[in-house]
This record gives sequence, structure tokens and C-alpha cells, in this order.
Amino acid sequence: MKTEFKSFYRAILTIIFISEVSSISLNAEDYIISFAASGESSTISSVIAENLTRAEMKTINGTDILRLTAINTGMEEPDLKENEIIRFSPNPMKEYCRMEFELPAEGRTTVSLFDISGRELLREENNLVMGRHIYRIGGLDRGVYIVSVKSGGFSVSGRLISEGFNKGTGWIIHETLTEVLQKDSDSKRSAAEVVMQYTPGDVFKFTAISGNYSTVLSTIPSGSTSLTFNFAKCTDGDGNNYSTINIGPQVWMAENLKTTKFNDGAAIPNVIDNFSWMILETPSYSWFNHDINNKNIYGGLYNWYTVNTGKLCPAGWHVPSDTEWTTLINYLGGFALAADKMKERGNIHWKTENNDATNESGFTVLPAGEREYDGVFLNTLGYATYFWSSVASGTYNAWHIALFTHGPVTTNWVIRTFGFSVRCLKN
Repeated sequence: MKTEFKSFYRAILTIIFISEVSSISLNAEDYIISFAASGESSTISSVIAENLTRAEMKTINGTDILRLTAINTGMEEPDLKENEIIRFSPNPMKEYCRMEFELPAEGRTTVSLFDISGRELLREENNLVMGRHIYRIGGLDRGVYIVSVKSGGFSVSGRLISEGFNKGTGWIIHETLTEVLQKDSDSKRSAAEVVMQYTPGDVFKFTAISGNYSTVLSTIPSGSTSLTFNFAKCTDGDGNNYSTINIGPQVWMAENLKTTKFNDGAAIPNVIDNFSWMILETPSYSWFNHDINNKNIYGGLYNWYTVNTGKLCPAGWHVPSDTEWTTLINYLGGFALAADKMKERGNIHWKTENNDATNESGFTVLPAGEREYDGVFLNTLGYATYFWSSVASGTYNAWHIALFTHGPVTTNWVIRTFGFSVRCLKN
């Protein structure tokens, strides 16, 4: 009777395992993303990969391969506190996976791997500091496994599935966050593989860096592909180098201008006094609230007389016309839809009511505020941003576009002594 019961129990476990693995194989789909360079550089030193939807980021070598592994595995996660979750990527795994967890306190930590019957197969012990840790687990045969992490009073566990057919000895290796993922001895890949998780429809922003050049691509992955970054020179009169981004037929700066000099080296006056700012009909700029700490985040605020010199943008670039702004906005779906596609996600810089922002264009508009025509700074930092166009309106006014915490992109004319942000467009 006992023998029959054991046979029945094993059969049930086998059915459960096959059912789970089959459903996971159908639901999970990995995408392989590689990177290439063109334009001013033929190599990529590093890529910042951001899953904007999940607010996750990794920096990888330009020669690495990024594996996007689907989160929707059809399995329930362990019922753990948010800061105590073990994350496996990929899961299910074949050759190996990476396991991440947060250790709340320094201490001797034991990582154990059990088979589905509860038998301990592997154990790794290390003295770890507080913080996030990564382990690699590999060499497992096909099956369902439980991984547990214990350190003092801290204890978490997670379920790992292997679709491999490794008959050798499995292994668990601790790696630090600063170590580069090395090739396995039996791997034939020429590049390291870095794993990120995704769900279908997630928006990714990739920033490629090559020396002084950087450029941005934004995409919603739908399959394996090679992303080609077209590097363009964008250096202002101060020697600042800017990220660039291709959106439709246009190439834009991916951040706000922050120069204190024209592209011929001449200085732009930084006007502090409000009355002087108001009566000027010559170029001037300021940082929001005269705080230079706002420079690298939000850029400068320039009056329109600075724009009208034709020398404000880096050589080979210009302040866009009202028509060129409209080309961008129409490409992103029109004034009603473009704002959320242009604005940075979340409330790190935008203060309120920014829940619909996706930044799927990669344009990353920040709420840089503005300086009023009379030199006064209103409470607009964190709530609005304004960009000049190069087009005048009458004798004393000029056109601009504006984006707010909610609502569409707007366009209007204002007096030329307002201080607005500037994004430049490639000639």
C-alpha cells in the first residue's frame, strides 16, 4: 500500500511539474538585443538600459548582449514582503540564471537549493554586507527547485524552474554588482549576456555612450533585434556635450541647453536684477531662481533675444521653428497625445499629476519652470516647462510651446523678455 501511495505521489508531482513548465514555455518569451554604432563613432563603450514602465535601470558594456526575459511566467510569486523578494532572471532557466535579493543587515549568509522533495542539493555560505546581492545558479537538471536565503533572523525563499538537461554537478556562485558577467566555460558566446525583466508593452529607453558622444533610442520591444545608435556631435560654446535622439525625421538634443556662451565663444550675460532683465532687448540668461544647482538638471532660461542671434545652439544645430515643433508633436500623435509621450515618467522632478506620462519618445521633458517677463520666478519649477521657437510674432513677441503636469502641449506667443528653456534641432 505504501509503495502504491509513493508511486501515486510521484506521478502527481510529475504531472504538476510538466503542466507548470509547459505553461511557462508558452507564456515566457525572451528577446535578444544587441547594439551597433554609426555616425561620428563606430564603437559603443556602454549602454544605459532603462525599463521606463518598471522604473528599472542597468548599465552594460556596449559589446554585451541584453536578454529581455518575460516576467509573466504564469506562476505565483512567494508571499513575501516587498523588500524581501528573491528575483530570478531568467525563470525558467536553461544553462544558468541570476538571483538577486536585498540583505537587510551584514552577516553570515547561507544560500541553499532544494529539490521538490525537500532534499538539500547545494549550499553556499558567505559573509555579506548589507544591500543587494547577486548569485549565479547553474548546472541544474530539468526540474522544480526551491532556493532559500538565511542570514540571522532574515529568511526568504523562491521557486526556480530549470528546463536544462545538465547531468553534471550544479553550482551557486556569489558575484558582486561591480563584476562583469563572465562567459561560462562551455559557452561559445563572444559577448557577455546581461538579463533584464519585462512585461509586454514596457517602454525601454537606451542611452549609448561613446567617448564624448551619447545618443538615445526609445522603443517598445516586440522581438529580438539589433539597435543601431547614430552618434552626432553636439557640443556648445562652453564645451558641454549633449545626448541626442532621433524622433521620426528629426534629430533633437535629448536634454535642455545649459550654455553660458554662444557657439562663437562670446559670453551670454547672466542678468540677476529683475528690472534690468525686464527692459533688456539684448541677449541674457539665468538659472531658475539664480541657483546654479539647477543648471545640470534643468538647463538655462534664455530670453528670446538670445535665441534670435542664431548663435545659441551648438554648431550644426538651431533653435527649432514653430513648424518644426509641430512636426515633432504631430509625429507623436498631435497636441493632445504628445505631452505624455514627451514628459519624464513619475514624480522625481514632476511634482504632481504626472501619472499618465510615459516618455515613450525618449524626449524626457523636465519641469524646468520659467522666468517671467519682469524677471520674477514664479512657483513653476516642478510643474511646467516652456520651450522657445525661433519664430517672432509682431515687434515684441515670439512663439513658444509649453507642457504642464497634465493636459496637452500648448503653443502661444509671449513677450520676448520671458526666460524659457531651449532644445536644439540638428540642421
